[in-house]
Amino acid sequence: MLVRRGGFVFAIVSVLPGCGSGDPLVSETSAAQSTGTSETTGTGGSSDTTADSSSSGGGSSTGSVCGELPLCDLCPDEMQLLCDQPCPEGAAPCSNSIGDGMTCEGGLWACSVHPPLGPGCNEMCALMDACSEAGCSSGVTLSLEAADDVLPAGSYGVALDLDGSSEDCSFTVSEDPGACAMPPCVTDSTCNAQYLLTEHPQRIELTLGVIVQLGVSVTRDGTEIASQQFAPTYEIVAPNGPGCGPNCAAAAVSLPLP
Repeated sequence: MLVRRGGFVFAIVSVLPGCGSGDPLVSETSAAQSTGTSETTGTGGSSDTTADSSSSGGGSSTGSVCGELPLCDLCPDEMQLLCDQPCPEGAAPCSNSIGDGMTCEGGLWACSVHPPLGPGCNEMCALMDACSEAGCSSGVTLSLEAADDVLPAGSYGVALDLDGSSEDCSFTVSEDPGACAMPPCVTDSTCNAQYLLTEHPQRIELTLGVIVQLGVSVTRDGTEIASQQFAPTYEIVAPNGPGCGPNCAAAAVSLPLP
């Protein structure tokens, strides 16, 4: 809102709502101040103040003409892939620096998309000045777990259907002391996986990308032993805390192997 007083125009800036709302839209007042310059007067005369606020993650909007912006989680780059996909019960909402937002409604991610409002006022969230530098990556972790605690020895084949694209890999679980310093071990692997044979139950973890529909079929010595279709449920992961990047979408699914 603009107020005229004594020949000068004053801009009244509204504080943005918090991130818990389903429609994190930046106010029109903030949009009107997108030039980043405000004019104030006092008994000693007038002065021009220019606020420098950054819309790229990591800057703080404190002191900006856009007002005191709330501290919020940011949405991952994969937001558009997750819209209308399953979300975990009680998942926290998120929004990004230009006001795009995601909320978990009725078990699905509901997205609201807003255009940038221009330099100086397109920050949705004030970011922390000091952030750690832990990393994360978006995607789903597929865990092939031994149903009876121990994976039987043999040659395994894994066939994956990734949103309609097929991928295959294989590995061998060996108990041969001639092949393993400490049996059992994995040999001849072509999978992008972690082989956790000292865990209980033993399991193989494959790291995949962000996938909406995942099909898995596992064979041992040429015979299919397990298969399943998954619709992974993603959570927003912020390893450095709210307001600090990176922000990733992570999910985990498990398939027991007899």
